[in-house]
Amino acid sequence: MTREEWLNIFEGFASNKKAIAIQDAEGNNYTYNRIYNRAKQIASTIDASVVCHIIHGTENEEDYCQIIAAWLVNKPYVVLPFNLPKKRKENILQSVQETEKDLTGAAYIVFTSGTTGQPKGVPIYWDQLSAFLNHYLNHTEVCFSKEMNWLQTYALNFDVSIFVFANCFATGGTLHLLPSKGIKYMKILSFLESRKINVVSNVATTARLAQEYLKEFDLSTLQYTFFSGEALYPQDALRWIQAMPNADHYNAYGPTETTIVCSEVKLNALPQQYFDGEQPLPIGKPFDSVGYRIAQKELLISGKQVFYGYLNEPKREFAFYSSGDIIEQDEKGAYIFKGRKDDQVQIQGFRVELMEVANSIQSITKNKTVCFYKNQELIAVIETNKAFGRDFLQAKLKQRLPDYMIPHRILSLSPFPLNNNQKTDKKAILRWISNQA
Repeated sequence: MTREEWLNIFEGFASNKKAIAIQDAEGNNYTYNRIYNRAKQIASTIDASVVCHIIHGTENEEDYCQIIAAWLVNKPYVVLPFNLPKKRKENILQSVQETEKDLTGAAYIVFTSGTTGQPKGVPIYWDQLSAFLNHYLNHTEVCFSKEMNWLQTYALNFDVSIFVFANCFATGGTLHLLPSKGIKYMKILSFLESRKINVVSNVATTARLAQEYLKEFDLSTLQYTFFSGEALYPQDALRWIQAMPNADHYNAYGPTETTIVCSEVKLNALPQQYFDGEQPLPIGKPFDSVGYRIAQKELLISGKQVFYGYLNEPKREFAFYSSGDIIEQDEKGAYIFKGRKDDQVQIQGFRVELMEVANSIQSITKNKTVCFYKNQELIAVIETNKAFGRDFLQAKLKQRLPDYMIPHRILSLSPFPLNNNQKTDKKAILRWISNQA
C-alpha cells in the first residue's frame, strides 16, 4: 500500500460524514470527514522547505490530524511527546535540523536510545512501510474489517503505534484513545471491556501486570490481540489467552530499523511444550518480504522492510541488518530470543541503551556508573561511598531522560570489583546486587 493508496482510502471513508475515525478518552467522536478536513487545513500551513513535520504530541485526536497532514504533503513526521524532557527534545530537534539526508519519500522518523546520550534517528520510508502494511492487507488469517474497534495503547513516538492507527484507518475502523491519567494496564482492561474493543496491541509487560485482574473484566469482544516490543513469557501469555477465548493471539518481533515488526507467530497454534517452559515464546516466522539468517548466534535481517540507515548517515541499502539479538532455532525451527550481544534492553517496549542511562548519571555525580535491567527493574550502581539521594538523582535525570529510562533503584558500591583484565567486573556487581535487600 503506497502513501497515495493509503490517503485515497482514508479520503474515501471521509466521504461518509458519519463514519467515526476516533473516539477519545472522554467519549467524544471525531469522524473521518472531520479528521481529514483538519489534516488538509494543517497541510496547507506546512512549509515546503522543512525536512520533516514536528508534532508536539498531546495524545489526542489532533496528533493524528498532524500525521495525516504530513503524509498529505509527503513529509515524514517526528513526534515529541508532551512529557519528553526538554534536553531530549532539543537533541532531537537539533538532529532533524542538521540532517543532510534526502528524506523524500520518508514516512516517519523514530528516535531510539543511543550509547552516547544522543538519540539516534531512524527514518522509515514508504517503501518499507508499504511492505509492512501489505503483510496485513494480504494476511491469510488476520482480517481487519470495517467498524472494528481498535485500542491505541502506545505513545505516538513508539513505532508500533503506526501498526494500530494505520491498519485501523485503512480498514474503516474506530480508534479509541486512553486517558492520560491512571494505571495504564488497568485503563487498558477497562477500555477493552467498556469500548467493546476488537483489536489491541500491547507490550508484554501489560500481560504480566494485568494477569491478576483479567477475570474481573468481560473481554469477549476481542478478536485479535498482538504483543511486541519485548520478550513474551509463557505464563503471562497463557493467562492472557485464557481470559480471551474468542480471540486469535499473536506474538510479533522486529527492531525499529526493520519497520515496526517483521515476524509473528499465532500463539493459539503453538504446541503446549512452549507454554510449559520458562524461556521466551518464539518470535515467529518472518514476513514474506523479510529474510532471517543467524550468524554467530546473532539474527541478521534482510528484505523490503529494512531501513536505509540512520539520520545524518549516508543513505544505503543493507544486504543484512545486524539486529544485535541473540537468536536460536529449536528442533521445530522456531526462532527463540536468548538475549542481546550488547547492553541494549527493552523497557515498556522502548529500546534503551544502558550506557546512555549510566552516562547521564555520571554527568551528574561525576562518579563511574553501571546499569542493569533485571527482573523488569532498572538498577544503577554508582562507584562511591556516598549515598546519593534517589529522589535527587531521579529529579535530575527526569530533566534529561524519559520516565521509562529512570532507574528504579540507585545503589552505591566502592570500589567496583575488577576482572582479570582490570576492567569493571559487571558479573560480580550483579551478584552483589542479588545480595542486597
